[in-house]
Order: sequence, then C-alpha cells, then structure tokens
Amino acid sequence: MEAPSYKVYGYRWAVLAVFMLAVAFNQLLWISFAPITSAAAAYYHVSDLAIGMLSLSFMATYLVVSVPASWVIDTFGFRVAVGIGAGLTGVFGLMRGLAASNYTLVLVAQIGIAIGQPFILNAVTKVSARWFPLKERATAAGMGSLAVYVGILAGLALTPWLVLPFLVGALVLEASRDRGWADGLRTGARYVAIALAAFAVPNLPFLIASPHAWISGILTPIASHTVPAGQGLVGLTSAVLYQP
Repeated sequence: MEAPSYKVYGYRWAVLAVFMLAVAFNQLLWISFAPITSAAAAYYHVSDLAIGMLSLSFMATYLVVSVPASWVIDTFGFRVAVGIGAGLTGVFGLMRGLAASNYTLVLVAQIGIAIGQPFILNAVTKVSARWFPLKERATAAGMGSLAVYVGILAGLALTPWLVLPFLVGALVLEASRDRGWADGLRTGARYVAIALAAFAVPNLPFLIASPHAWISGILTPIASHTVPAGQGLVGLTSAVLYQP
C-alpha cells in the first residue's frame, strides 16, 4: 500500500506570516495598558486595579472561551477560527480607539478582543500541521509562538513612547496656564530630559563599550531561536508544540 503524498506550497510562509501578524496585534492590544498604568488611571480617574482589569480580562476570558474556540478550530478549520479571532480583534480594537475616552467602553472592547484571543492562539499547531511538512512543523509552531512575545514586546516598548508626546503636551499646557508659555515649555523640556536621562544612564556605558553587543542584546528576544520551556503546564505545552 502506497503512502499518501502531500503537496507542499511555497505560499505556506505567507500564511504563517499573516497568522503571526494576527497573533502579534492581538497581544499588543492586550498588554498596551500595562506600561502606562499610572497615566491611564489618572486619565480615566480610576484606580490602578481598574486599569489592571483591562489586561486581566484577557486571562479570565481565555479560561471561558478556550475550549469552545478549540472546538471551532477542530470542526471548521483554522481559517474560519483565525478569521473570527482577527475579526473580533479588528472590530473591538477600532471600538477601543473610537471610545478611548470612556473607561467602560474600553473595558467592553478589551473583553471583545479577549474573546478573539483563543481563536488565534489555539490555532498555532493547526497552522503548522495543515501547511507544513513534518520536518518544518516545529519551526512553524515556534515562529507562531514567537509572535506572542513580539506583540508583547511591541506593546511594552512602544506604548510609553506613543503616550509621551501627549503627556508632555499636557504638562506644557498645564504649566503655561498658570505661569505662561515660556515656563510651560521649560517644564516640558525638563520632563523629556529626565525621561532621556533615565534611559541613558543604565544603557550608555554598554552602548559606548560595544554598540554592536548592546544592539544584539536588545534584539536577542526577537532574533534568537528560542522556545518556551519550563515545568508543569509550560513543560506539557512545550512537549506538545515541539515534539518531532
């Protein structure tokens, strides 16, 4: 009896790239409030815990939606499931932007994005199994999982810098209202100088000693070929994802 033959498409890497983008954007929207908790709490006039709920909602929602999402993936395929997840991420991500001034609506939008998360994340092994030959499945699953950390890294690294211009502008306006524009601009410049100094002081010695090594170290989480490893559930998950 002849073994069944399978055709491998070069298009599989485009499929994986699109899947990774969906994963990364979903995780970016999850973590984006974490590095600006204090500023967000002051803006919405709520507690730090309330801002933390914007992220914790993802974990709570995952516990409820994970099994139904996995059933959809197995029953209807990853294309339908990831389409649902990406659609929820896009629609509620847009809603979060349009209703950004209302904490309640932002929380609702976060929960909507969180519902889409397991439809995307749980499909990583299905993508590798359906589109990649056996010898490439560990690589495909690893790259799909890597997108999770790329999204988290982008959210943690970019969000403070996106908020910084608005925060500086608010400081300038507040100071200029009381003491004039000249003093307001000095206040803004002082804040920017403090932020840059806080970045430069711990990094500058290493940057001067070896710029290449410093840049390499910064990019290591993205560039290195690493896989998650650990004990308990992490170990079991890794064993399933990366078995030969």
